This record gives sequence, structure tokens and C-alpha cells, in this order.
Amino acid sequence: MNIFKSKSITLLARDFVVNTEAKDYEPYLTIEGDRKGIIAWILKLLGLRDPSVRFELSKNDMVLISRKKDYSYLPTKEVHSYNVSHGKNKFYIVLAVISFIIFLFSFAAGADFDENFWGLLFVGLFFWLYKRSNSLRVSYNTYNNNGAVSLSLKSGHTGMLIDDSHFKQLLEISKYVMSSSSRFY
Repeated sequence: MNIFKSKSITLLARDFVVNTEAKDYEPYLTIEGDRKGIIAWILKLLGLRDPSVRFELSKNDMVLISRKKDYSYLPTKEVHSYNVSHGKNKFYIVLAVISFIIFLFSFAAGADFDENFWGLLFVGLFFWLYKRSNSLRVSYNTYNNNGAVSLSLKSGHTGMLIDDSHFKQLLEISKYVMSSSSRFY
């Protein structure tokens, strides 16, 4: 069990639950996911390591559970500041536009549609990747910087799709819990 240690983790989203009617002992927010990375994925396939991570935010504490056996606690009354943000990976939309321009130029130069099919396929692929590239970032920091929890939550290609409603829910529940629990609000 780790107490007051900083944790920064990037997760592929699996579950995102906001419970506005939670009691004192129940979590208002539960985020579940798997650690991001090819090595974590390979180790999961081989059954050598569990990449799962669960984050719970309740009125009294924040709990970060890694691999179902490593528990980190941080009391919410000690949280001095928090940050919530979201965004998309713009690189994919740039690649989709470039692929579309190349497709148009090669089509205008007299290439058959059969020859240009791959260009159109890349346009669709990059646009699909852009639509699935939503991410959320949340960070809770303590007053004396002895502990922090920072999560970056991304949409996986097969997992949960994160959208703007998740950002709004995360922001509202963070405001509510910190204003009712933290001694600094």
C-alpha cells in the first residue's frame, strides 16, 4: 500500500461511471482501463502481467488500484488543486486531409479509381483514427505536493469511446467532491 506517492498513468478507457447519488463510503467517480503500450498488451496476452487500473474518487479519499493488488490512497481533504482537460489528436485529421489532396491530384492526373482506391482507404482510416482519438486528462494535487494522482484516459480502438459528455461529467463531479471535501475549497 502506497500513501502520498505521485502517480501518473495513461489508460485505454474501459469503464467510466459517475454516481451522483453516492453515499460517503461509495465512489462518486470510477474509472477503469488498461495501461497503454505494446509491452503491456503483449504481457497481458501472455498472462504475465495484469495491466488493469482502477481509480475511485469518493468524498473521503481517492484510491488508485493497479493490477488488483497495489492500492494507493490520497485523502480528498488534502487536495489543493485539480485540473481536468480534454482534446483530440489533430495529427490524424492533417493526415486525412493530405491523403485526400493526394487522392484528388492523382485522380485529376488521370489515374483510374482502382489505382486510387488505396488513397481513399487512407483518407477513411485517418479520419476514423481522428474520431477515436479523444482523450481526457485529470490531475489532483495535494497542498504540500507530497502526493498527486494524474490520469490520462484515451479511447482505444476496441474499447470505450470517450466524448465531451465524459469531460463535463468529470469536471462537475470533481467540483462537487472537492468543494464538499477539501479543506481548501
